[in-house]
Formats: sequence, C-alpha cells, structure tokens
Amino acid sequence: EIPNVSFERLNVLALLGNKISFISEKQTKLFPKLHKLDVSQNLLSDVSSLINLTYLSHLDLSQNSITDITPLIHLENLEFLSLSVNHIHSLPDGFTKLRKLKTLDIDHNFFETIPTTICECPLQSINLNGNFIKKIPIEFTKLQTLHMFSIAYNQLTELPSFFSLLSNLNSLDIDHNPLTSISLLASMSISDLVMSDVSFNTLSLHEFVTLTRLRIFGGSIKQVNELPPIKTLYIENIGLKKIESIPECNELSLQTNGLTSIPAVNSAIEVLNLKDNLLTQLPDMYPTLQRLDVTKNLLSELPQLHTSLRFLSISCNNFDSFPNNITQLIHLHYLDLSNNKVISIPSSICNLVELEQLRMSFNYICSLPNELSMLSHLRLLNISHNRLYQLPPYLPFSLRTLLINSNHLICLPSIIKNIHLIEIDISCNQLVSIDYLTAIHSLQSINCSYNDIQTIPKEVFEHKKLERLTVCGKRCSGINKLKKNTVVLMTTKTNNGLYSLPVKRSTITTIKRNDNKSKLIHPCNTICSFGISEWKGNRETMEDCLCVIENLIEHGNHLIVLCDGHGGSETSFYCVSRFKETIEKIFIQKPEVGISNILIQTFLELNKNINICGIKDGSTCLCIFICDKKLYIANTGDCKCLLIKQDGFIQLTVEHRPVIKSEYKRIRENGGYVINDRTNGILALSRSLGDTSIQPILTPTPDIFIREREESDQFLIVACDGVWDFLRNEEVYSIVKKRINSEPSDISSSIRDMAFARGSTDNVSCVVCKF
Repeated sequence: EIPNVSFERLNVLALLGNKISFISEKQTKLFPKLHKLDVSQNLLSDVSSLINLTYLSHLDLSQNSITDITPLIHLENLEFLSLSVNHIHSLPDGFTKLRKLKTLDIDHNFFETIPTTICECPLQSINLNGNFIKKIPIEFTKLQTLHMFSIAYNQLTELPSFFSLLSNLNSLDIDHNPLTSISLLASMSISDLVMSDVSFNTLSLHEFVTLTRLRIFGGSIKQVNELPPIKTLYIENIGLKKIESIPECNELSLQTNGLTSIPAVNSAIEVLNLKDNLLTQLPDMYPTLQRLDVTKNLLSELPQLHTSLRFLSISCNNFDSFPNNITQLIHLHYLDLSNNKVISIPSSICNLVELEQLRMSFNYICSLPNELSMLSHLRLLNISHNRLYQLPPYLPFSLRTLLINSNHLICLPSIIKNIHLIEIDISCNQLVSIDYLTAIHSLQSINCSYNDIQTIPKEVFEHKKLERLTVCGKRCSGINKLKKNTVVLMTTKTNNGLYSLPVKRSTITTIKRNDNKSKLIHPCNTICSFGISEWKGNRETMEDCLCVIENLIEHGNHLIVLCDGHGGSETSFYCVSRFKETIEKIFIQKPEVGISNILIQTFLELNKNINICGIKDGSTCLCIFICDKKLYIANTGDCKCLLIKQDGFIQLTVEHRPVIKSEYKRIRENGGYVINDRTNGILALSRSLGDTSIQPILTPTPDIFIREREESDQFLIVACDGVWDFLRNEEVYSIVKKRINSEPSDISSSIRDMAFARGSTDNVSCVVCKF
C-alpha cells in the first residue's frame, strides 16, 4: 500500500517490486507534479486512477496483471511507456492522443496483430517481443521516426519490402520467427539485424548499405550471396555447405555449418570462428588476425600465421604433430591442441613467452620438455588423457591450474610443493600419496579420485582456502575434520555397499544406513559399477553436486542423483545430501502411491524444505532409480540421461528449456515470459528446484520416464548441460564404444574432459553406470 503522505513537488517515484494491487485516485493526488513513475513488478490490474498524473513523461507498468489501458490515453505528456509482461490483447483507439510518445514496450503480452494506433505516435523505439503476431501491417510505414524495432519470439514468416521506407530504422530484431522469405531487398538505414529459425533458399543483403552487424543463429539457408562490408557477421548453425565470398568485416563466425572450404578472408578480420565444420585447409591469414578458432574440423596443417595472434584453438582436428609455425607466435596467450594425435611438445615451446593457457588433452604425449618451465606466464596446463608416466622435475612457478588426470603417474615431482596452485586434478592415475599437496596452502580444489591413495593427510584439511576435495572410487581414511566451507565428494563403504556423495562439516556424521523396509522395494541381483567425474571448469565456483547410492533400501536397487546449481550451490548440495533420506522416508511411509509418484513427491518435498530453509538459489535435478526390471527417471531441468545399448543409444530424458513450445506455453500461462531464451530473462531453464522468487513460473515438478531393462543395455550416461551443450548424443556414444572395456571412471573422465576440449566453460559433472 502506498503511504498516505503528500509530496507536492516530487518528480520521481519508484515503487517497483512490491505487492501493490490498487492505486486510488486519492493516492495519485498526493503526487501532482510527478514526472516519472515506476510501479513495475506489482499486482496492479486497474490503472484508472493514473489519469490524474498529467505531468507524467515516464511510466513503467511492466510485470503486472493489466488488461485495459484506456485511462492512459489521457496522459498526453508520456514519452516512455512500458507495459511489458501483462495480459493486454489490444490498445484503445484513443492511443493516438499520445503525441509525445517515443518509447513503447508491449512485449510479452497477447497481441495477435500489431495495433495500428501506435503508428500515429512519434515512436523511436518499439518492443513487441513475445507476442503472437504473424504479419506487419502496411501502416507501419508511417513510423518515420522509428530507430529500433524488436519483434522477436513471434510468428512472422515474411519481412516485408516496405521496411525500406523506414528511413531512420537502424536496429531490427526478428530473432526466433519462422521466416521463409525476406522481401526486403534493400535498406538505407538498418545497421543491426538479428534473426534465427529462418528457412531460406538464398540470402542476399548486398543493398543493405548501412549494415554493420548481422547475426543469424539457427535455421536453414542454402546459399549466401553478396553481403555488404560489415563489422560483425555471425552466420551459425544454418546448414550452410558453401559460401562464395566473405565480405570485408572485423569479426566473422561461421560456426556449426557444413563448410568444406572457405574463400579468401580479407585483411580487416581480427576474430575468426570456424569451429564445428568440415574444413581440411585454411586460406592465408593476415597480420590483423588476433583470434582464430577452428575447433572440430578435419585440419592436419596450418597456413602461415602472424605474431599478432593472441588466441588459437585447433582442438579436435587431425594434427599428428605439433605444428612448427605455432612456436613463432610470440604473443600467443591461449593455445588449445586437445584431441589430436600429437606425440610430443617441442622444446621450442619456450618461444611462446606470453602463453597463459596450454591445453593438450587427448593426445599421445609420453613426456613433457624441460623447457616448459620457462613459460613464466603460464597459468593453466591441461595435459590430461595422455601417456605420461612422470612429470618433468621443473614446472612454471606461475601455474595456478594443473590438470594431469587420466595418465599413468605414480608420483608427483617435489617441485610442486613450491608452486602456488589453486586447482589440481590428478584423478585416474596410479598415485599412492598426495603428501606434497600438504605444502600448497593456496589450493582451493583437489580431485584425487580413482588412484591407489589409502589416506588423505590431515594437513590437507588445514588449508584455509580449500573449497572442494573429490576422492571417489574407493574409501580413504583421514576424512573427518573439515573446514566450514569445504565440500568433499567422497566414497564411503557401508554394510549396504558404496555411497558416493558430497559432505560438509555439518553433514559428515549423517551418512547412515536405513534398516527399514518398503513393500515396493525387493532384493534383486542387479550388478552395476559406477564412475564419477566432475570439475568446475572456468567458473568461479563449483555449483554441481551428485551422488551414487548402491543398494538403496534393498540389495540390487541403485540411485543416481545429479544436480546442476545456478546462482550458488546451496540448493544443489541440499538436494543431493538429503535425497537419500527423503526418498527412503516416502518409500516406507507411502508405498501405495507407486514409484513414479514417490519420485515426484521426493522432488516436491525437497523443494518445500528448500523454501523453508530460506535458500535463494536454485538447481536442476536428475534422478535415476535402477531396480531389477526397470529404470525410473525423474527430471527437472536440462541434465540428461543417455542409455547406451549394444547397437545404438536412446535418450531417456527431455530437457526443460523455455524455448520448447510446451514449456513456453506453461511459462506464459503462469505469468512469466521469455527473453533471450531465458525464463523471465534470468534462467535458460523452465523447471528447477529452489528459485523461490520465480515459482510457479519455474516448476519443480519432474517429468517421469519408465523403461523396461533389456539384456542389450550396457551403460547409462548421466551428465549436466556442461557436457550436452558441447557433445552430441552420437559423440558420447562414440566415446563410450571406443572404451567399451574400460572402467566406468575412465569413461566418465573422458566424457567430462572431451566437453572441455570442445570449449565448455561450465561446471561439468558426469556419472557412468555400467551394467
């Protein structure tokens, strides 16, 4: 409620984010000279009292429950009006009275046509995103003062030719419209054009003479003809097989197409992204080029490169040796040669005196040159998944991240004690001791899983900065005194079997066996082995959490839970650490509701308790319950489960993203909206646990999938979006099949690290279950 206090000279009033459901006429008279009013994010449905605020020039009514704005037509001094995210279907005829209106936001309402009354206003900016508009009327040409027009997330199939008559229009966003034709062949004003989900035979924009930025993300375009000189050009994921010529531009991205060759590039290009194509060779590059990314192609050699280059990624190609010309790039800061067939790193690597990151995972390297220690700026070294039996006696003192997992190391060099490492991954080796790590007080993250380590030295837990320790695979002693903020993902052996789950100081004593039984769960002979891999990637914190519980309630029934947190790690940790006790309780107390409903109730119970605890962040949650004859999968969010069979694979989950039609519809019906593929402009998810501030727009209710088990089932792959955003199902299947006789830990590590090799910067977690 608005306080009953008069402010006769007040010009600006902000009341956003309250629970105001009504503004009376008496209250508006308290602010007779008000020029700017923001009552967004409230509960208003009636705006009739605002008619008294005749001085208003700026009015924000977004995110309310308004259906009728007729009273606003009397506010003739309005210059800015936002009605975003309401329940408006039409504008009144009298809207033409707003002769000073310059900015109008009516996005995420329920317009099926563009109200022609807005065409009589001197508008400079219009936002119509997220409506149901199929056509732009000819009356739109009256908007001769229009500079910016955004109509993304609608149902347009054509961009009409009369847009060329809008002589001042310079920014046009038609993203996420199913365009099949562009009748607009020329423009003398548009400088920024965005679109996606298009379907064209030919794209030709050479008469867009003022165009400086063109971004096309997704769809199908068979041929791209002449384009004007441009600063930024993105043509991604449209199935383009050939491009005849490249216009003069500074930044070019042709990522995720089917290109087998590209024509000569121009001398103005500074940034070139050609990743995920079928290129076997590259054209000559100019000295202006600073960033080159050709990840995932078929290259085996490089053209001449120039010392101006700062960033070079040639991972996932066919290089069988370290390209010699790379060692001449004295200003290179980032080099990625992961997933090739390189057998050695030359001693001339020391020439790269400014190198900060060197990524060489998934090669055949048996030893590292001593000259590596001369790279005085090197902060990250990733040499995982190679054939190293030892590290050189000297390493750069500048190192902060050392990733040497999945080799054959039996010990660490003593020099490591003197390096101020922040992160180290030594998992999947043959180490028997990590004593040298006790001297590195700067460590924040240690992964020493799947080694032959029997005891974790107590000094490790005295590191004040230690945030995460991962010791999966076998039980290690010494894990008992944790610092307040340290999370340990550990494997514990009980009478029931192995538990792998995260613990903090407050939960380390709560891992208990439940001897109660449930009428629904019966003993069986399901034999599984599990592999776990996780790493925080380039993120500041690790927000994923996971657990594997063998023999849940009865022998042969197993549970996998994977949570991918966002905005923090409290929700993900709470869900994973409490999942076992919550589901066991419901199994025992309510067996009559059936396993599917028990899974749903577990999710809802966890979500309720998260709200009670006042936890503000959120998390996805994917749960797999494995029993004798069936797999039960419950999923909320965008983690994914893939079943690997002898002759193929089956995706067992559906990702909950706001761009999916059914999820988009549910979001809108619950008062939400989608901006930039994100629910309420915040999350790239449509379901999650937690996120109390935007429930029920985000729902915690999981989808349930049930599948009968078959003899041909071989593996379950459970992973977060940090994997699936960079590896297709077919590629994960290929990784598994190449390692069919490997331990699940080796497979999970390979999947995780291949995602990083493809460019993932997210937290990455993966669980592999082998039947």
